[in-house]
Amino acid sequence: MHFLATLLLTLTPATMALKDNTFYITTRYTNGTVVTEELLNPSERIIVQEDGIHTIGQNVNTAPGPARLSKRFTDCWGSQLDESGVDSAVRQWKGYLAGQNMDLTSSSSSTRHVFYAAEGMKVYYCINAKSSSGNLDLKDFNYALEQMDAKCRRYEASYFRWDGSVEIVGKSNEGTEVCRG
Repeated sequence: MHFLATLLLTLTPATMALKDNTFYITTRYTNGTVVTEELLNPSERIIVQEDGIHTIGQNVNTAPGPARLSKRFTDCWGSQLDESGVDSAVRQWKGYLAGQNMDLTSSSSSTRHVFYAAEGMKVYYCINAKSSSGNLDLKDFNYALEQMDAKCRRYEASYFRWDGSVEIVGKSNEGTEVCRG
């Protein structure tokens, strides 16, 4: 029975399997496998996706114009986000970062991102290159939000990337693929 439940979990889109109001960490491997687990309780729920099995949201690497992640600084994706979900995710990030920094490291075969899922929205921090690391604190998080809100509408899907850095902070719909390296 446990095998069947695990199989069904891996064959359903991650957006259906994610619990609301939870921090997650996602590791994207070069072979296309994506592993998502709860950040604060990693043994609670693990979602494994293999490349080609899922199509989740818009692939921003193939999106037209300014939605490509390869562009630097701040960029807007054009889609409107749910205000309540974004506000909830931002509050949770600020609460988390008020007490500690977020250290994140990718390996030679993967990229990683952490996100908070709320009401179908996510606010995320990622290391968008292999064999790299970064550290996010509350000051950096607030700065990234200010940069996004200065260029894009407040509740528009967008991201901020520091010049010359592999670190990205962004906000999007929960099903949108981000930080693909």
